[in-house]
Amino acid sequence: MCRGGLKLSLVLVLALSACSGDDKKKVNSPCQSNTDCADSICHLGVCAASQPAPLGQKCAGPGECRSFRCETEICREGKGTLGADCLYDEECESQRCVAGKCAPKEYDARVDSGRRDGGASDGPRGDGAGPCPAPKSLKSDITAATTLDGCYLVEASVDVSAELTIAPGSMLLFKKATFLTITSSGTLKAVGTAAKPILFTGEQKVRGHWGGVVIANSTAANELQHVTIEYGGSSSISYGQKANLALTTSSSTTTVNASITSCTLRESAGYGFFLSDRATVPSFASNTITLNTLGAGYVGDDSAGLLDKSSSFKGNTVDMVWVAATSLGKSRTWPAIDVRYVVSGTLDINQTPGVTLTIEAGATLAFQAGAGIEVSGEGALTAKGTASAPVTFTQASAASKWNGLTFRNANSTENILDHVVIEHGGAAAPGYGFKANVNLAVSSSTSAVRLTLTNSTLKGSEGYGIYLCRKATLPAFSGNTITQNTLGAALVQADAAGQLDKTTSFKGNTVDMVWVDAISYGLTKTQTWPALDVQYVVDGVLGVSQAPGIRLTLEAGAKLAFRINSGIQIGTDGGLIAKGTAAAPITFTRASTADAWRGLNFHNSNTTDNQLDYAVVEGAGSSAYSYGDKANIAVTSSSSTYPSRLTLTNSTVRDSLGYGVWVWKTGNLTESGNTYSANASGNVYYKP
Repeated sequence: MCRGGLKLSLVLVLALSACSGDDKKKVNSPCQSNTDCADSICHLGVCAASQPAPLGQKCAGPGECRSFRCETEICREGKGTLGADCLYDEECESQRCVAGKCAPKEYDARVDSGRRDGGASDGPRGDGAGPCPAPKSLKSDITAATTLDGCYLVEASVDVSAELTIAPGSMLLFKKATFLTITSSGTLKAVGTAAKPILFTGEQKVRGHWGGVVIANSTAANELQHVTIEYGGSSSISYGQKANLALTTSSSTTTVNASITSCTLRESAGYGFFLSDRATVPSFASNTITLNTLGAGYVGDDSAGLLDKSSSFKGNTVDMVWVAATSLGKSRTWPAIDVRYVVSGTLDINQTPGVTLTIEAGATLAFQAGAGIEVSGEGALTAKGTASAPVTFTQASAASKWNGLTFRNANSTENILDHVVIEHGGAAAPGYGFKANVNLAVSSSTSAVRLTLTNSTLKGSEGYGIYLCRKATLPAFSGNTITQNTLGAALVQADAAGQLDKTTSFKGNTVDMVWVDAISYGLTKTQTWPALDVQYVVDGVLGVSQAPGIRLTLEAGAKLAFRINSGIQIGTDGGLIAKGTAAAPITFTRASTADAWRGLNFHNSNTTDNQLDYAVVEGAGSSAYSYGDKANIAVTSSSSTYPSRLTLTNSTVRDSLGYGVWVWKTGNLTESGNTYSANASGNVYYKP
């Protein structure tokens, strides 16, 4: 037998193991018989692992792989030709190992000379018992403790209400549309070995020939190990989906329990497995779920965290694990399995106080149309990827427009998105939010919402990349890329704008801007707006006087563009500090040629902090503020007891529909080094 890469691997194994003096040799060591090896499996002259890794997992030698082929430290597809020795299906090009030999893909389990995943014997039990042309009949319910040892034909659906033990190496052949159901009073112990696995299969090798194994009780004694279940999924079950293996119950107060390790679930007409939200799986590891029609698995949102990344979920007609999202009832970690999670519905993270959903680095969540995640109250979402293994939130298909991630009244410090990709959301606006990949919203003025967002990409939204309400807190916001979004990079209420960061890129959107909502609320806290790589577009008159001593500082190079009749009004106790440079002036302009704006109004604001230095103020004067006239800049007072003050230096004031600067008679304007041009009513006017 010639197998690519095997000779080289064996030479390396022999060289590395030549000096071993152990009585029982380790995996990948040379051997002559099973007794030489610590795990009692000698295959092709090499000690093999009792729980070998599926395809795609890391390895140091062939004995660690189900395919018995390790190249570049990864378990690769087997190359065994027909008739070659084998332990597992993955070892064969045909993906069929029968009685220890690679067999054709299609075979009849009732008349072949053994079982798949066979070992080197000639019998279905791996003990030399011979072929299985006349299996024992099983067609009655099991009501007393029973052990099945050998080959059985299940001729009718069987309900188990006692302890059922399946001996290693046994085979159960199921007639059309039959099920094996472990009821609430039953127990299933199907514990095979690597050399003697257990097989549940269809009488005919057709996907959906029989129903599958259904476990509906809560005992921790249910165990499946080294079991292959295939050709099930004939029909859906009550409280579940069609699958080879289903853990489900009709009760909302009891759980259903089983350990599933080193098992193979394949060739289902539905899913490989179904786990309801009532499922508890003490161990789910080193399984192979492949060649299933609808996908690897169907799980409730509470059950997705029971899976593990040592299992392989690849090679199905649709490579995914389907998550039926409702409300997360307990804190879970969703591992980075080798296929994506496809989420249907809105996953609500606030069913129980303090519930946190953690997503492992490298995981991908794909959402159906109208689906999304909503974090509220005491719930939290933590997704920490890495530069090489980001966490991805995306659409399930090009036609699946999903809603995005919403944080509403969610003030947990565990709300963290780092090295994540969030794309193609924004299909619909959530309550109190807007169409965006990420929404931070509140439902009342007494609520708060919090998110740390770093090193992440927000792209392809139907709306904005992100929405921030005025009560949003961003403990960290840096190193992000917000691009390719239809309505713009961000929509923020004015109080949240100062939390943005110029290490983030906001470019490459259909409209390159950060939209600032100044209609609903003014500033309530002192802040600095950084010089982003796009302009702020201000909608409404931004009030800078909502609390004593508030200051708005604009960084050199910042650009503010104003919608029609919008502007900034600095009131009593408020202040505006805009200090640009000759190379990086601060610009106040109109959002478009059709958007004449009102201008800057310093009203009853007598602080010396009011400064415009190296600024450009243009295209304003659409209408006058109270106690003033149309102008780019108005320094006004409501009475002589409330004077206003402004220092204007090295700036350009132009293209006003009224005056360049209008000053009330008690106003105090200090100006020098300025340039005025094309102001319709004049450059500087002092009201007498």
